[in-house]
Amino acid sequence: MKQGIVGMLWLGLLLLSAPASSQPLDVAVAQSRIALASFMSYQWASESGQAEGDWLALPDPDMNFGFEARTLVLSFALTNSSGGTLERFLVIENPTLDYLDIRLLHGSGREESFSLGAALPFGNRLVEARQFAVPLTVFPGEELRVQLRVRESGSMQVPVGLWSPKAWYRDTLQRQTALSAYFGLIVCLILYNLCLWLSSGMRAYSYYVLYIVSIGIVQASQTGFGAQYLWPNHPGFSYYAVSLFVNFSLLFAGLFSIQALGLTRQQRSWRLPATVVVLATLMLPAAFIVPESLHLRASVILGVLGSVIFLLVGLVELRQRTVTVRVYVLAWVFLFVGAGVYGAAKLGWLPLNAFTDHVFLIGSALEGVLLSFSLAARLREIGEKEQAMMALRMESALERVRLQGEAESARAANKSKSRFLATVGHEIRTPLNGILGASELLDDMPMPREQREYLDVVLHSGQVLLALVNNVLDYSRLEEGQLDVSLESVNLPWLLESTRSIFVSRYLSKTLTMETSLAPGLPEWIVADEIRVRQVLINLVGNAFKFTEQGGISLRVSGEGDWLRFEVQDTGQGIDPALQQQLFQSVVLPSTSSTSSTSSTSVSAERGAGLGMWICRQLVELMDGEIGLHSQPGQGTTVWFRIPLRPDAAPQAVQSEFTKDKTGAQLEGLRALVADDNGVNRMLMEQQLGYYGAQVSVAEEGESALALFREQPFDLVLLDYDMPGLNGCQVAEQMRDWEQQLGRPRTKIIGITAYALPEWLHAMLEAGMDLSLSKPVDRESLLRAVLGES
Repeated sequence: MKQGIVGMLWLGLLLLSAPASSQPLDVAVAQSRIALASFMSYQWASESGQAEGDWLALPDPDMNFGFEARTLVLSFALTNSSGGTLERFLVIENPTLDYLDIRLLHGSGREESFSLGAALPFGNRLVEARQFAVPLTVFPGEELRVQLRVRESGSMQVPVGLWSPKAWYRDTLQRQTALSAYFGLIVCLILYNLCLWLSSGMRAYSYYVLYIVSIGIVQASQTGFGAQYLWPNHPGFSYYAVSLFVNFSLLFAGLFSIQALGLTRQQRSWRLPATVVVLATLMLPAAFIVPESLHLRASVILGVLGSVIFLLVGLVELRQRTVTVRVYVLAWVFLFVGAGVYGAAKLGWLPLNAFTDHVFLIGSALEGVLLSFSLAARLREIGEKEQAMMALRMESALERVRLQGEAESARAANKSKSRFLATVGHEIRTPLNGILGASELLDDMPMPREQREYLDVVLHSGQVLLALVNNVLDYSRLEEGQLDVSLESVNLPWLLESTRSIFVSRYLSKTLTMETSLAPGLPEWIVADEIRVRQVLINLVGNAFKFTEQGGISLRVSGEGDWLRFEVQDTGQGIDPALQQQLFQSVVLPSTSSTSSTSSTSVSAERGAGLGMWICRQLVELMDGEIGLHSQPGQGTTVWFRIPLRPDAAPQAVQSEFTKDKTGAQLEGLRALVADDNGVNRMLMEQQLGYYGAQVSVAEEGESALALFREQPFDLVLLDYDMPGLNGCQVAEQMRDWEQQLGRPRTKIIGITAYALPEWLHAMLEAGMDLSLSKPVDRESLLRAVLGES
């Protein structure tokens, strides 16, 4: 009510101050549409209606005032020179104007007033149309004065025309048809690409759908289509539709561009659309904080800049030479032109006409179609890449099958090789056990000096042959990765002494010296793999004896921080520097000219198979250690290796009821059962145990051993693995079952086999044996096994 009174006062003031010189328009002129700009005067007014300045002629025939916060007041007059009453439509052709107050003053003194605008419900309109239309009736000879009061938060464009009813209805129908076609296309694009999104799962389709929805809402707001059909009772949504969904469109367009072009963070071109995404995201909450006109102006500017950025990104990515990028660029060219022209018109930089009014519609429609085509091309390219990847995966799968087949063949070959080596090793170790065992027994007997020299040759040759067999088996196991480290408590002084004792006959026969030294401060007990450390030491010391004819060999152990260092030094003539680089490689034999030998014949005779140093390196690395050497021709050779130093507490001493002092019969009273199908082996183990005072019973095969075990109690059982009938594992299992059934105490069972591979040794332990030994077994090793010292 108050606004109505203010409006009446405003109207009265304006009518009193209306320019008398305004040229009236004769509506009798037969035209479909007459632009009223040349017949109008304008004046600016404050919010309260107070006039600011004089009445002026319109400077712009398109009536584009740009962004303007003040109220625009327009005034013009109509006359009718015909003899009859004429019907016309006064049409304000911008459907986005917020407020329109229209006052009509007839010549008879009758007054009419109307309040229209996009900020009011659609039902307030006099005619159900997108544009604001006011029906006018001009009587003959009458002068009708019209006053328009316009307020707009956005760009103030007020194109006003006077239409004949038929012409306006025809124009409205054409415009509605065009808009219906546009929004129908938008809906089709949304539904089509929504189906593709749901079927393909590509995120690019989801961003495209959301982008097209946002563009559609912006266009519905700008064309008045939304106010007429979508939100007629919520006029405020039109403003927020533009402010929000312009930025939503930029947000989703940026995300779409990143996905459609396959951009990654590592690419520089990724930063441009990502920047637009960030700015658009920040603009969304700003719509509720920043003044309307300022936010709308910033949104329009960002929209134009965003189009430029997306176009530039597409141009940069044209180097991909793909259909997707080419169609993408063309789409943004159309939208850039449409948005640029439309934005310039909104900012008042270009005249408002049919082209500038609809160019954004045309550009966005073409852009939407082309972007959909670019997505289809992208999907096809992805499909082609996936097919290529599938073909590659198929080739890879076939290659894997082929490689697996080759690997299976290799594994089968390795398995056959391992079985062959195990069989050969067994066949060699069995007679070798007899040779070394008998030689050891002979060594305890008195004999002439010449015969003892011959016996030393037999013992030395047997030990060399045993080392060769062990190296061949270790080489095979290392190649297959089947050799493991077993950590246990090791007595360091005893390790050195026992290693030295192996070579006593060697340095005595060569008139060489051998010294061992242990650096002070080292722990007596360490945690290490005794078997592997001893194997490396034996190899290194053995090599030193092979290539040293004068002087001696020293074995030293020292500490290096967290490392335990072993050094084997000889006084030979050294190794050629060129050969040193190859010495730790597989199967490398030092030539006689590059070693410390003074006699090429004798050195060549005991050079060996060239496996030892390579095996040493593999074993040291298996123990997380390092190995190397220092050698100069004429000054001898020092080979060193080091392993992690792990001190250990001294274990509780292992006691045995059969253990006596070292000079006495250490196994006196021990009742032992030896089962072996080889007569030589039975005789040797019987003699070896008898040497220490044990009472020995023998069996030639498994059934006989079981019968003896059930007839009388034994303190120790030695079982050969490979016997006719029941093998050693089967005999041990039945012995353990029989003990459990009768409740007898557990008897110590030691398995002995010429099969030195881990699977055989492990199988004997699984069968219930307490220990497993590889042939040949010397007397001291057998004693330590019986007493539990190894």
